[in-house]
Amino acid sequence: MKVGIRVNIKIIAVGNIKEGYINKGIAHFVKKLNAKFSVQTIEISEARLSQNPSENEIEIALNDEGNNILSAITNQNFVVVCDILGKPLTSTVFSRILKRELYQNKKDLTFIIGGSHGLSKTVKKRANLSISFGKMTFPHQLMRLILIEQLSFII
Repeated sequence: MKVGIRVNIKIIAVGNIKEGYINKGIAHFVKKLNAKFSVQTIEISEARLSQNPSENEIEIALNDEGNNILSAITNQNFVVVCDILGKPLTSTVFSRILKRELYQNKKDLTFIIGGSHGLSKTVKKRANLSISFGKMTFPHQLMRLILIEQLSFII
């Protein structure tokens, strides 16, 4: 990659983070990444659901969130979704894939973290890569910290 070209890393996340300790951790790793990359976070409002939503209500909500997510993505983005059904990777393999996209294919990276009900089918279909951070379920707020920490390995 040519000197002076700043690569963009975009994190699109459903919901916002209210916990100070998570925000502090994210800020630490973003500062580290900003030395080499332009890091942007876009928060998508989580759709409001009833107390016990039906499958149809959840699907409608996911589609609404998905449309908002897709509007923030371009064709030049290498899109990675965080999904429990995605491919489990080691940190080393994850880093290798990202470096290839950044430096060989010269693609901006976009990472997507869904809300408490996951991501719409259209968002998953748009992904170039679907990754899992294990079989455990993490709160989506904490997932953002875990992701940004793993991204710090690519510098």
